[in-house]
Formats: sequence, structure tokens, C-alpha cells
Amino acid sequence: VPLVVIDRRIAAPDVDSVISGTVSVKLTNNAPASGLPPYVIGNPFELPLGTNRLLLSAYTALPTKEVSIDGEAQPLRVSGVFGWNTAALLVDVPPKSSVTVVFAVSGRLDNPRGRFVTWRQPLVRVPTLTAARG
Repeated sequence: VPLVVIDRRIAAPDVDSVISGTVSVKLTNNAPASGLPPYVIGNPFELPLGTNRLLLSAYTALPTKEVSIDGEAQPLRVSGVFGWNTAALLVDVPPKSSVTVVFAVSGRLDNPRGRFVTWRQPLVRVPTLTAARG
């Protein structure tokens, strides 16, 4: 079961009322690369044993402008769902390691003092969430 840590940082609006910030998601894979049967640590993608591949989606009030994994720019799929901006990408987390995905967001909001909204997916390990305003 992957461990998830989410950190959100938003800067104060600039002179054009544009708000920018980041949403960082740290994903940790505690699976070993060996020592368990392939049906436990294998995958259907021909990736190394113990590798976890997931589709990570971020739902944000501001549009996502770019995304990176451990500082390396990634292709981005953006869309919209129920009034939220969405950004999605495939993430591979090697065994016994972590990766950090950073979504850079920017735009205008009707209510820039709005609250930080999260929906928690039921997981064995509860994600750690932090938020800060610049």
C-alpha cells in the first residue's frame, strides 16, 4: 500500500489578481523488489518487480500549467470535471523508494480566500496533508 503525502502552497495574488502555487504529492512504495511471489510484487506492464504504476489525478480550483516528477517535466493531460480543473499522469514508483509529483497551478479565482478542500480516499494509511498561504 503506497504512502501518500500532499503539500499545497499558494502565493498571494499578484497585481493582475493571478494566483499561483504548487500541489506536491509524495508517493512512497514500500514493496520489495524480491522475496515475494510475482503475483504479489509483479505488474502487467513489464516493469521491474515491486514497481507500482498508478494514474495520479489532481482536482484543483486553479488550472495546472505544468507537472514534474522529482524535478523532471512530464507530459500533462488536463480536463475538467464538475467545475474542477483536473490534471492526470502516469507515475511509476520503484520498489523501496519515493517520488514527488509537483503540479504548478496558476489563474484567477472568484474567491481567492476560499478554503482548502480535500476528499480523502479510504486507504489503509491515512495521507498526510499540509497547506500554506504565501
